Amino acid sequence: MTPSVSLNLSDRMALLERRASRLSITSILLFVALAGSVAIKWIPGLSAQNRSVDDILTVRGLIVVDEKGIERVRIGSPLPDPMSGGKPAPRCRIGHLDFGQ
Repeated sequence: MTPSVSLNLSDRMALLERRASRLSITSILLFVALAGSVAIKWIPGLSAQNRSVDDILTVRGLIVVDEKGIERVRIGSPLPDPMSGGKPAPRCRIGHLDFGQ
């Protein structure tokens, strides 16, 4: 073998070793990503979608507040009497409404 062929072969060998090293690192990273995605899918509690679409939400009441924490909407039963002028006012009942007649 001549020195130029030997040098050329050693350069090629170094290039192949670098490529093999990169390939093994890439393979390890892909395996870790695949294992992580499988773990998220199959381990309960890790998935954001661990509740099915058919679940029913049951509550006794719902209160919507503004950014200051003041109640703006209250849905539920039983409800307290409404506030009028800062004082509780009696709630009108259907059938007991006076329409100004």
